[in-house]
Amino acid sequence: MEDQIEITLCKNCRAIISTQAHLLQEVEERDVVIFAKCSVDVCKDILVSNDPFDKYCTYQQLLCNSCHYPVGKIYRALNDELIYMLNKYILNKNTLVFEEKCLNKKREQEELEFGKIEVEIDVKKYDPLMPDELIKYYGK
Repeated sequence: MEDQIEITLCKNCRAIISTQAHLLQEVEERDVVIFAKCSVDVCKDILVSNDPFDKYCTYQQLLCNSCHYPVGKIYRALNDELIYMLNKYILNKNTLVFEEKCLNKKREQEELEFGKIEVEIDVKKYDPLMPDELIKYYGK
């Protein structure tokens, strides 16, 4: 459905972190997702990683801007293998919830209650620039 969007939520408080539109890549072997944009707070402290995957790389911790739960990292210096992650939002999948939401809640409720409504328009007689009242007035 064209009104559906996948959103990414904080697992702790369910605040919206990002959307599928900003998703760049999933890294299955690290169980992380990479986003171009996120709604998070970036800690001021620059840390050095001791994890074998990114040992000696520097990063800042990312926190949910609603509950301040740690959700990921943003790298500031990386080795050559991981350069594709530089200055991107690297979020841990285990701190997130992925859901599909309807952008138009009213439409979703009406469709549940009354069923989907299909509208047919006679395109030969329809002028989208002229409201129906004017069509009646001018006798088109």
